[in-house]
Amino acid sequence: MKTNTIRKGFSAVEAVIIVVIIVIIGALGYVFYNRMQAQPASDTNSAPQTATEAKAETADVKSDLEAVDIDKELDTSEIDAALE
Repeated sequence: MKTNTIRKGFSAVEAVIIVVIIVIIGALGYVFYNRMQAQPASDTNSAPQTATEAKAETADVKSDLEAVDIDKELDTSEIDAALE
C-alpha cells in the first residue's frame, strides 16, 4: 500500500545547487567589477593635467567649432576671458 506524501520545500541537494549557482554568479561579478576598476579612464573623459594642455585643448575646440561654421555673431567674449 502506497501512501501519497506531499513534499513541501527544497531538499538539501537542491538547496546546495542553488547556493553554488549564486556563488558562481557572484564570483564572476566580482572579477568583472575589479577588471573594470583596474582599467584606466579613457582620454576623452579625463581633464587636462596642465595649463598648456588646457590651452591646446581650447584651441582644438575653437578650430572644430569654426570648421562647423557656428554662428559668427555669437558673443563668446565672456567665455574666452574665463578660459584665459
